[in-house]
Amino acid sequence: MLTEIAAPHDGLLPRLVQALIATWAPWTQRLEDTGQETALAERLKNTTSILSNHSWQIQQIRDQAAQASPAAKTTPDQTPAAAPPRPTAPSSPRRR
Repeated sequence: MLTEIAAPHDGLLPRLVQALIATWAPWTQRLEDTGQETALAERLKNTTSILSNHSWQIQQIRDQAAQASPAAKTTPDQTPAAAPPRPTAPSSPRRR
């Protein structure tokens, strides 16, 4: 499910972010060209930026979940195997 939502290029969130950017840029240009206030367009830009950051964080969660092994892995004698170390989150989120 996270793959469909957060896949880097084809996921729902990245596509939504791209659609919002494609809306914001020409809208801002039209407003500026006609001397109108750009406050709403700037709010859309800020919201899109926040959404982009959250989308990236969800991608990181998805990637880490894909790397994690099931908690109940067992060896042939049915004793639980040691779990591999979990990946750590990046120290600072990527900005767009």
